Amino acid sequence: FAYGYLCEPHHKPYTPNSRPTVLLNLPKGLEVPLDGTINLSVQASPDVERVEYYYQWHFLGESIDRDNQFAFTWNLNNYRLKRGNLTITVKAFDADGQVTRPDDGVSSTIRLVAAAAVDDAEGRIPQEFRLGQNYPNPFNPITRIDYDLPVHSQVDLDVYDLSGRCVAALVDSPHAPGQYTVAWDAVEVPSGVYFYRLSTESFTHGIKCVLLK
Repeated sequence: FAYGYLCEPHHKPYTPNSRPTVLLNLPKGLEVPLDGTINLSVQASPDVERVEYYYQWHFLGESIDRDNQFAFTWNLNNYRLKRGNLTITVKAFDADGQVTRPDDGVSSTIRLVAAAAVDDAEGRIPQEFRLGQNYPNPFNPITRIDYDLPVHSQVDLDVYDLSGRCVAALVDSPHAPGQYTVAWDAVEVPSGVYFYRLSTESFTHGIKCVLLK
């Protein structure tokens, strides 16, 4: 003789663990010079514990500091970037390892521009074209180059090795009259002597520089 027992399962209400959410704090239409910096931060949901920053799909870094809205400073000088639009993306993680969805609106597009004009308190315009000696020189791996434009000009600033091969195109855009500075990050080329050349419709000049790694 056998006894049977009917056991009914005990049902607990299921509460799904929603994914973390963030909003990237970047204004629309932001323009940043190639030698500039961007201060990144987010508005995050309370469950966010860590935020990762990317440009396109390249990892930039992460922040775990909620007091500063997961702030992260990106120095563009450390990257070989070109003028144009660039997308910055954020991934947020909670304690359970869940991550924001790709379609949660956690990206923003900025525009990279050639070089920032140097501020002139008196508003003076250079009287002549000038290409300055890079500084520091010798350098490793980043150096800066100043140039002056007395008139509106189409500007090309390129770097060449001793064989005449172009190794970097630093500037290729129209400029208003003014004083400008551009940075060259030579991390991907070997030590040696290089020449950088500034060309406009009415002016061309080249200068030697030395990269020591």
